[in-house]
Amino acid sequence: MTRIQVSPKGITLAEEEDVLRLISNSGILYIDNSDMVGFKHHSFLEYFASVQIFYVNHNYEQLIKNFNDVNWQNAAIFYAGFSKDMPWFVEKLINGMPNENLRDWLINVGGMGYLSQALYMTDVEDRIKLISKSLENTVVAFRRLKDLTGELGPYHKMPLHIIGAILVFWFNMNFRSVTLAHCLERLYEDYLRSNANSLGAGNFEIAFKLFLIATTLASEYLNQYEKLNDLIERDCFLKDPLLIVLGDMFLDIQEVEKDDVSDEKRKKINNEIKRFKKLLVNITREPAYRFGEDYKKVNRRIESPK
Repeated sequence: MTRIQVSPKGITLAEEEDVLRLISNSGILYIDNSDMVGFKHHSFLEYFASVQIFYVNHNYEQLIKNFNDVNWQNAAIFYAGFSKDMPWFVEKLINGMPNENLRDWLINVGGMGYLSQALYMTDVEDRIKLISKSLENTVVAFRRLKDLTGELGPYHKMPLHIIGAILVFWFNMNFRSVTLAHCLERLYEDYLRSNANSLGAGNFEIAFKLFLIATTLASEYLNQYEKLNDLIERDCFLKDPLLIVLGDMFLDIQEVEKDDVSDEKRKKINNEIKRFKKLLVNITREPAYRFGEDYKKVNRRIESPK
């Protein structure tokens, strides 16, 4: 006969067998082959790891050092959620997390997105630092993915617009939060202001960053189209063949209403698509590595799969 009793605080356990019964029926805990109690879901491990670090041993360096391990990254997000206001952690993370290769850059973007949401009480200026670093990593990842289309592997012969679409989706997915809307708007304006003299055609890096911000704000979760409408009027977008394709794809996939992006603006995009028609055929068919930032073909053979 069990001796588990219900109290105002929850369950009171009377004997060891009561504990075992609770474990076997909890849906959360289990006993492994070494008679050790564990959690069936990693999120519980990550949560209690963050509790241990935040309240007991304060060894937050482990969170930064292992930020690109998804389990540790989730623990870091829980850790940030306890305080919600940790500007010092932002600085230490940006300067200390692994940031050496494609995997790092992509995982960092995801982690910094959710971390910046967890720190919703942290000053906008500090959270902007996380978004800015994520945008830098996305641009670096784009260039690396371009190179990899010329090598054997999962990205072999992938065209330029698919690489761009993958990165746009990844950034949008991790930053489309109402807690970040103001941060994204501020950063968009900061980029315009700091690049006022170089916003013409040919500045792909800043144009791509603006596009990532504008499409995140225009996602179905935020439905804020002011920055996207602004970008469509700018030469850095209209004169970039890749961004024109990505913009047209975004409007279709997101099923953006004409009340949000007008027929006049869509016509501008369509006119540029017609103007770049011959080039766009190559961009959407040939491996990405064959194009430089001026979209002239790079004369280099691609290795055939063995």
